[in-house]
Amino acid sequence: MNSADRLRRIAAAAPQVLGDDGVWLAAAIEARLAGRSRTLDAALALTRRGGAPPAVQARNARRDGLLRAYATTFLGSLAPATQAHAMSEVIRDFESRIWPRLQHLAECPAHISAEDRRALFQLFKVGRVPNSPKQLGRILGAQDIQSGRLDVQPRAA
Repeated sequence: MNSADRLRRIAAAAPQVLGDDGVWLAAAIEARLAGRSRTLDAALALTRRGGAPPAVQARNARRDGLLRAYATTFLGSLAPATQAHAMSEVIRDFESRIWPRLQHLAECPAHISAEDRRALFQLFKVGRVPNSPKQLGRILGAQDIQSGRLDVQPRAA
């Protein structure tokens, strides 16, 4: 039995087993099988059109939180746009010089004692880390990030 046949069997049984939830599930399965939806996630409204799956959204939210925490902890006196440019340089350096030697490890080794490097290790363990000032600025909430323009005014405390 192929996957489509299994999904059709689930769709047929779902309303009797799950009631209203089964009707919802069956409709989503039928929409996907009929080609009215690109993915089952989209048919189930787990993602917005063209959006990332829930697991990716959760990972990105964790990553973005860690990026904001890094900026606050290590670059807190700088404006968000300046933080984004500084972080871009730090991330690119870590990614090219340090991460290749550490990426296979589950835990940050004890010999990495600098707190900022330990924080970067945790950040990279979450997954792909953006390294462009524009992407980082968007995450940090910089209003005027552009490739050639830095906002160098410190944030008010």
